[in-house]
Amino acid sequence: MQLEPIPSATLILLRDGEQGLETLIMRRHKNVKFLGGFWVFPGGAVEAQDIADNDMTTARRAAVRETVEEAGIVVAEDGLLPLSQWITPEGAPKRFSTWFFLARASSDKVTVDGSEMVDSLWVRPKEAIARHRQQEIDMLPPTLVSLIGLQAFTRVDDVLSAFWDREPQFFLPKAQFNHDKLVMLYPGD
Repeated sequence: MQLEPIPSATLILLRDGEQGLETLIMRRHKNVKFLGGFWVFPGGAVEAQDIADNDMTTARRAAVRETVEEAGIVVAEDGLLPLSQWITPEGAPKRFSTWFFLARASSDKVTVDGSEMVDSLWVRPKEAIARHRQQEIDMLPPTLVSLIGLQAFTRVDDVLSAFWDREPQFFLPKAQFNHDKLVMLYPGD
């Protein structure tokens, strides 16, 4: 029996920092059941109060609500720009269909919820990628791939105009083993 993916959404908050474009990543509490200890963007599963007449509006509402709950930052729903949709590979014990949105942060002040999220960091995409590669922070492919796509930009306005009329990317990774190591294959691999 194949598990149906749980609808969810996440928000990549952007700001112009002193050294260039920065995004907010947050560390999940190590004891939460899903992704404990990993650094992620604020987000989570769609809840009843998020439901709208179409899936995109529902996802936007979930991203806004989760960002307020986890980071204490309010962003207007109409300010969210769809970047990508990720679906957890088939065969995984828990599956999600997650919309990733981009938005300009309305505030630099982060209020970590302290239960689900325990830390936050405004960081340049290149720095976050380097810290992941040096095994200082743990990130899953959707977070890492999103950061890789943002690393060439230096300002929020540049990101938002570059993705304004671009179709969101769709990812349904295929899990494979290569020499006893799990690898994820993406379109074109």
